[in-house]
Formats: sequence, structure tokens, C-alpha cells
Amino acid sequence: MNALSRRDLLKASLLTAGSVGAGSLLSACGAGGDPASSSKPIRVGMLTDITGAIGFYGKAASNTAKLWIERQNAAGGLLGRQLQLVLEDSASDPSVGASKAKKMVQQNNVDVVVGGISSAMREAIKGQLIGRGGKLYFYPQLYEGGECEKYLYCTGPVPPQQVDPLIAYLAQQGGSRYYLPGADYVWPHQVNKQVAKAVAANGGTVTGEEYFPLDNTDYSKAVSDIMSNGTDVIFTTIVPPGAWNFFQQLSDRGYQKQGGKVVCVWVDETAFSAVQPQYIQGLISCLDYFKGVSDPFSEKLYKEYAAKFGSSGSLSASGTAGVWRALGLWGDAVARSKSLDRDEVAEALNTSKLDQALGGPTAMAPGENHCVMNLYVGEVQGKEMKVIETLSSVEPAQGCDL
Repeated sequence: MNALSRRDLLKASLLTAGSVGAGSLLSACGAGGDPASSSKPIRVGMLTDITGAIGFYGKAASNTAKLWIERQNAAGGLLGRQLQLVLEDSASDPSVGASKAKKMVQQNNVDVVVGGISSAMREAIKGQLIGRGGKLYFYPQLYEGGECEKYLYCTGPVPPQQVDPLIAYLAQQGGSRYYLPGADYVWPHQVNKQVAKAVAANGGTVTGEEYFPLDNTDYSKAVSDIMSNGTDVIFTTIVPPGAWNFFQQLSDRGYQKQGGKVVCVWVDETAFSAVQPQYIQGLISCLDYFKGVSDPFSEKLYKEYAAKFGSSGSLSASGTAGVWRALGLWGDAVARSKSLDRDEVAEALNTSKLDQALGGPTAMAPGENHCVMNLYVGEVQGKEMKVIETLSSVEPAQGCDL
């Protein structure tokens, strides 16, 4: 998740054609070049925060990569070669991430890199990877959008994908007056710009917009303002740790009991381990995957993940669907191009798609380096996120021309 830069989830019978792209991964032959290299594993880099403030999300991301590689190897690997995961811990620290990115390029000589959670981490490592490193880099998290850089692929949702259909849905439910509290960094500011546009397009109004330091814990004045100005939807981009205080203070004042809706597009099932469920009952989120998504492939994958990893990082943690999309789309492009050459794979990536993936079908939007994907509107009911609306094949609308 972006939240803390922005928020401390056999053969062809197991791996269907769609889960890796048109079945071509199973039939592709060698990549060319030195024949001796065909016996060496293809090295897949995963650079993520295993420790530190957002280590939980990194554990889930790395577990997802392990599961994808295990399934792929069981199905024959890629280009007749097995895959090897090279895992590095960026420790929730961009300076550590930059050092580990350099190591991945110069020492580990990986063929591709997936990773980074916060926007600060992405900014710290992308130059090392796609510039000096000459690698393909996949960033799997939801983020503020705007990356239009060759060889950098963003496989998480961006504000237009989450916000536009969600505001239209809320308008149908009667939402008209919105208050926008957020943490004071790039992701909330960009999300709220999109919210304001979407609210206006749906005939609503924004009653207030306010930003708080990341470590803020007292939201009493903001809550009082909300309770007095007729706000019927709070679209919050406050992130942990302060978010838990905000949810509690809002609940204690009875906002939800009076019919108000709370919306927060980074909340997934992992929130239940950090905040008491009564404080977020009825909260609405919009993400690319929840545990309750009724996609057969996703349901099967959830069971496999749980059996293999147990409680070591939930598959529903933010970014896990993005990791699966990143690896699947890259694998499809490698198989179709029959190459690991960066430019040849990049050309194939422009038309990569997966009929089956975690969270549903996906495709790379041509020229965008972002993904078309399903989004799901979820509502906290008890101790689960109930999927109440499915938004199919939502375009990223980034306006890139790559």
C-alpha cells in the first residue's frame, strides 16, 4: 500500500492458460543467446518491506510471489527454464531500498524486479532498476498515479479507477455532501483531486478538505466540524497509525449511527487486526481484491495460499493482487516474445492479458504501462469485507503515450 509514504495481502491442470496468458508459457522454447544459459534459472527479484513499519504488507507480497513461482515451475517454468526468487528486504526505509536495488542489479543479476510499497520507496529504487540497472520494474501497489516511464509498469489501481466508479455508486445511494480529511503527503492530495472532480460530475459538493501530519492522533475538531456541517459521506485518506484514532473518534461521536457513510479506499481485511471492528462497521472501500471476491480462480488461490502460509501475511493485504498481475503479465510477455531481452519483453507487454488472475481478469492498457482490472466495492460487515458491487474491466485512464 502507498499509505505510509501514504498505509505501518501439475502442469496445465494447475496453471490454466489464462492464469499466465494464453497458455503460451507451457509451449515456449528457449530464449536464444548462449545455449549454456538455458540450464540456468531465470531470476525474479522481489524487493519489498519484510520488516519495518509496513512489514506485514511485504510479507504478503513476497508470499504471493513465492506461490506464483511455485505454480509456474510446476507447470514447466518459462522458456524451458525454472524460475528462482531473489528476495530482498527494503525494511520500510527508502535508503535501504536503494542499496538493495543496486545489489539486485550488480550482484544478483535478476531478470526482472517486482516490489516497493510506498511511493517514496518506488522513487528511491526505480532509477537504480530501470536506469542504471537496465531492468524491467513492476510496481504492484495502489498509488497516486502519474508514472509514465518506459520500463516501469504499475499493476495496482490508481485514483481514477477507484474513485470515479465509487463516487458514481455512492451518488446512487444518496451521497451528496463530502468531507475529505487526509494525511499530508502526495497520495491523499492526488486522490482528493480526483474525488472533487467525481463529486462535482455527480452533482454533489465538497463541504471541506483538510490534511493532517502522519503522526497526528487528535481529530476532535475535525469530527466536530463533520458532525455539524451536514456531511453525509466522509472520504478519508488518513493513514495508519492516525487512521485508527480517527475511526474511533468518529464512531464515538455516533456519526455512522446517524446514517453517515465512511469511505476509505485503502482499507482491506488486514484492518481487523489493527482496529476494533465496531469502529469501522459500515465502512466502504474500493480495491482490486478482497477475500470475499467470488471469482473461482481467486477463491482457489486463497485456499492454496492459506494452506501454504497460514497467518504469515494475508493474501487480502494491499498489493498482493498487483504482485500476481505483475508476474503473470510479465510471464505472458516473456513466453510470447520467447525472450528475456528487455525491449522485446516490453513490446510484448503492451498487449499482455490474463484471463485468470487474483482479483479477476486483467490486461495491460496499451501504451499506458498500467492495468485494466476489476475493482470491488466492499463494506465492513462484522469481521469481514462484504463485496457489494463489482466494477468490471476498469481502465486506468493515465494518459500515457509510451
